[in-house]
Amino acid sequence: MRHYTHEQIDAYLDGNTSSLWQWWMTRHIARCPQCRKLRDTLLADRALLDELRHSTAAHDAIAREMPATIVVAPSLSQRKNFSHR
Repeated sequence: MRHYTHEQIDAYLDGNTSSLWQWWMTRHIARCPQCRKLRDTLLADRALLDELRHSTAAHDAIAREMPATIVVAPSLSQRKNFSHR
């Protein structure tokens, strides 16, 4: 049995294949545990990336709403008594 590559299954998931190719790959993936596992892994990766994009967008929106602040290192903001010998 011929197995599809990561790139081929990725194109399939994106819909960047012909109708006949879509049909053929759908049929093959339904019967092939190895290609089905790769498809499921790619779908899980896409879901994780979507979640990360959403989290990043939410973080950026919050950061844009915050007032600009100056952060000073604690060691520089406290006066220390240095003795010169």
